[in-house]
Amino acid sequence: MLRTCHHAIIRANDALNLKFSGLKATRHDDAPVLFSKLLKQGKIGSENGRFLRLLQKTAVEKSGADYGKRSFTHKNADEYVLEAEEFVAFVKNAIS
Repeated sequence: MLRTCHHAIIRANDALNLKFSGLKATRHDDAPVLFSKLLKQGKIGSENGRFLRLLQKTAVEKSGADYGKRSFTHKNADEYVLEAEEFVAFVKNAIS
């Protein structure tokens, strides 16, 4: 479940960046950097800055979750699902 959330967040961010800057992250660590640039350039509203922390957290935790080096509680997983759904919904609306 977490792997799916991580990938959904990263792919949604790729779609957002492709739409507004023509760029796509080549490494997971680049995802928050590119999102931050969209915020600074005013291409997405500042109220969406709250998603920057989600992208930072995803970049850090993705590898550990993929390879079983990091464990998550069921509560953590549920929170990730909700955050991923919210972020994907924001991106879907922004690129439509």
